[in-house]
Amino acid sequence: MPLHAAYEGLMPVEHAALATLYLTKNLATKYHGEEVTGYEVLEEAGIIVSEAASSSIELTSQPHTDHDSDLSALLFDLKTIIQEISEEFDKLPVFIRPLARSGFKKKAVLSIQNWQRYIEQLVQTNSVNANFDHELLLHRLAPLENYIKGVPAETARFTKDEQFLNEVNITCQNRLIILQAIKSKC
Repeated sequence: MPLHAAYEGLMPVEHAALATLYLTKNLATKYHGEEVTGYEVLEEAGIIVSEAASSSIELTSQPHTDHDSDLSALLFDLKTIIQEISEEFDKLPVFIRPLARSGFKKKAVLSIQNWQRYIEQLVQTNSVNANFDHELLLHRLAPLENYIKGVPAETARFTKDEQFLNEVNITCQNRLIILQAIKSKC
């Protein structure tokens, strides 16, 4: 497990125990059948600050422009994409969902929940007349873009339904257009 910025070294045993307790008491149904780290649990519990929150948002006093307004709409589209991916995973057979979510997290670097939190932070930062770290956004979009590019080929491993594969391809192409538009604004 990678280290977290909230700690110098490994998580203390007491925090690991707290994460386990909080997970079983408050988050068992949310993460049922999913992989989750103690860091994610403690972030959700508010015990430690998320790495995305601590490193991704850099407020400045620059004015809000049409450029930012366009970016706000694109960030909303990105939020929709992540929500759609989550809903697509929910349509999979129950035993495959954890594998799909784990594969997404591995390839897109952040889990669905962390992508949703990160985008929400970006939207909030952008809407309060401030700039955020465009370089970090570009850095995070790259693996998400690679994930989306790989979905048609991955889907083709499980079905030969040409119409369905065509729909998946079109959906992925539309998502990639939005990612490209976001990248052009950064």
